[in-house]
Amino acid sequence: MIEMTPSFGLGTFRVDAAKTTNAVKSALEIGYRHIDTAQFYNNEAAVGQGVRDSGVPREDIWVTTKVLWDRLSHDALVASLKDSHAKLGIGTIDLALVHWPSPDGAVPIAETLAAMQEAQKLGLIRHYGVSNFTASLLEEAVEAPGGKAI
Repeated sequence: MIEMTPSFGLGTFRVDAAKTTNAVKSALEIGYRHIDTAQFYNNEAAVGQGVRDSGVPREDIWVTTKVLWDRLSHDALVASLKDSHAKLGIGTIDLALVHWPSPDGAVPIAETLAAMQEAQKLGLIRHYGVSNFTASLLEEAVEAPGGKAI
């Protein structure tokens, strides 16, 4: 089982879902071990299919997905990660990121991180973190309950 995010990976932003499966499969066959997707990309199911079709053991692949900013409240986040988990169809997601911070702080980061911790307990994700945060928002996130696990 990979314990850290591989430093080199395949991003799937703006990759048409119809082409994603083959792109992921091919990338894994030539040695990539990190695949990055997001709910916003609308290709999680195709990413999962590419992982399954590659023949590379699942424990040798790191998959990251990201949660949309409009799904950061507790219940919405857990529901969206259940959806991502089902679409990917690869078992536990290695890393779930908050794709963008909540606009104007509408959802407190502590609520979002509590939902990420619940998603871990449910076996949906192994790790969680944030992306596209400013330095000050990152500091706030790290100081929130559950923030040390980012």
